[in-house]
Amino acid sequence: MEKNFLSPIDLCQRAQGISLIRVYQLLYAGRIKAEKRAGRWQIPETEAERFLAERKARLQAGAGGDSE
Repeated sequence: MEKNFLSPIDLCQRAQGISLIRVYQLLYAGRIKAEKRAGRWQIPETEAERFLAERKARLQAGAGGDSE
């Protein structure tokens, strides 16, 4: 089974309201699980979905946007 991956830019487009710089901060901090391939971050689609679901839950709870 082949995994689908997103780039940090793709994640920004899906997240709407989170900056590319913030995505990179979260990647380097390990808050978004990803791997580097040929010098580029590759985020598994399942990880992107997990991150987006957690972010949505925080926003609905009033915990703020990018204060991961």
